[in-house]
Amino acid sequence: MFGTKAVKNFHGTESAIHIKLVLGNRGAAVMIKGAKSTLICHAAVVVFLAMRSNCAALPVDLGSAGPKYWTVLETGTGTVIQSQQSQSGRRKHHASGAISGTTTNATVSSSSSLASASDEQARLDAAAASSAATTLSPTSALNQISLKRHSLTLSSGVYNLSKFQLTRSTLTLSGSGSFVFNISSFFALNSARVLLAGGATEANVLFNYTGTSDVKFSGRRSGSVLHGIILALNARVNLAPGLVVGEIISGKDILLSSGSTITNPNLTARVSVPEGTSTLALSLIALVALIAYRSLAARLPSKQTQPFQ
Repeated sequence: MFGTKAVKNFHGTESAIHIKLVLGNRGAAVMIKGAKSTLICHAAVVVFLAMRSNCAALPVDLGSAGPKYWTVLETGTGTVIQSQQSQSGRRKHHASGAISGTTTNATVSSSSSLASASDEQARLDAAAASSAATTLSPTSALNQISLKRHSLTLSSGVYNLSKFQLTRSTLTLSGSGSFVFNISSFFALNSARVLLAGGATEANVLFNYTGTSDVKFSGRRSGSVLHGIILALNARVNLAPGLVVGEIISGKDILLSSGSTITNPNLTARVSVPEGTSTLALSLIALVALIAYRSLAARLPSKQTQPFQ
């Protein structure tokens, strides 16, 4: 016989569905429920894949040198040098070796306990990432960025540049994709800002500097601002002063003048928390398991089968 039953959908609202039910034979009802379960499973997989596609990662893997483990990473023979003003004049505090942790107001944690990866593996991964980035095909015809009192917005992609120079200018990186800037000879910001918009994140922005002259941040008050990862294995990074939201990886000295700040919103190595995509995957697995259980329960024989009222 035919019947109508009100059921609740995923939004909590009720809707009427028509079910063909033969008394004494639940085969048709089971087939309908099985088809619904299959559709729900397929929909869950589609949603999962769509959400993963929106989480664009860098096309190169920083591995154990990445922002998940480090805020400041010195991979060579240089040191992290903090310069502060005191009553007796200018003084320098030297903190040698690889240092991790959030750097605020030119104060660096001397503990490396935030990083679970070994120093040597981090050095190897940083070198491999820099080499891999230089082999990427550019997606833009830009060969240099040199702005003075101007603003520019760029979409995600790979940019091979000889010069990256901003003077009293703002560069906005917009979009949820990844940004890779391969810079070969000059990298300087003077009272300038590199900002993110439209879903861009620091972990997906890489400034791979292969030159040997210093990476320079300067300007009045708090200096210049950059969101992203600076990878400069052949040069010193000098914040005089500056704010970096992300990570600095250098094979030479990293100099932090008074008022300089480095913060890392992606540092998660200390916390044993699944990443967003992993949490989503576990949730979908649990949902599919629940659907499979209910489908199996529907196939079990029932002592009494009654028509819908």
